[in-house]
Amino acid sequence: MAVFFLALIPALVVLFFYYHRDRHPEPWGWLLVVFVLGALSCLVAYPLERFAQLLIPAATWPGYELFLECILVPGVIEESVKLSVVVGAIWWRKDFDEPVDGLIYGIAAALGFTFGEDLYYYHMHGADWSRVISTVAHPWFSCFWAASLGWARTRLSPRAGLGLVALGLLASVMVHATFDFLILAADLGPAWTWLRHLLVPLLVFLYWCVEKMLDDLQSIKNAEPAAEQQPSSNPA
Repeated sequence: MAVFFLALIPALVVLFFYYHRDRHPEPWGWLLVVFVLGALSCLVAYPLERFAQLLIPAATWPGYELFLECILVPGVIEESVKLSVVVGAIWWRKDFDEPVDGLIYGIAAALGFTFGEDLYYYHMHGADWSRVISTVAHPWFSCFWAASLGWARTRLSPRAGLGLVALGLLASVMVHATFDFLILAADLGPAWTWLRHLLVPLLVFLYWCVEKMLDDLQSIKNAEPAAEQQPSSNPA
């Protein structure tokens, strides 16, 4: 039970933080639905990851093989699964009507996924407080497709929206893969340990991206009513 709460509490704290950053908060019930579905999506991701690892070709340079695995496993599979959760659960809802909604629901799905991932890890290996870093980072990985999804849903045609979301997913795949690669490659030998020092600037950059997206997406939405309320000039 202790490991359950160790996995759950950090994820809920981060979700609560971003929930209150939303100027027009989403219904808590639907955020929790997305959170739970994100956790359950681990059951889909893990078998796909095991299969994908069998497809990675052996390489003489260990860093190359590891980077391919990071691209395919945490990158493509995990980010695609999280995206699928939001599309399947929320895309059709009429109150998905603000660009920032995609970002908030994407954060909920990512935190649900990292809760499921941490719970499994703690069950297999025991408690590890360093996992809190990945808990905080998961929604930052997903911010690119999440913000793109909100913009596509509320502002673009289906064709243009699909292209934007695809680009956002690609960005999320690359930053997630880079994060995992920097951690895992540092264990390949003494010549690789310096890579860990790149984690801090990467995380600072991702935090800045999420903050920027929150401000920009909400300012765009909030600018519209002001424009609509301008009195029309009547002829004298």
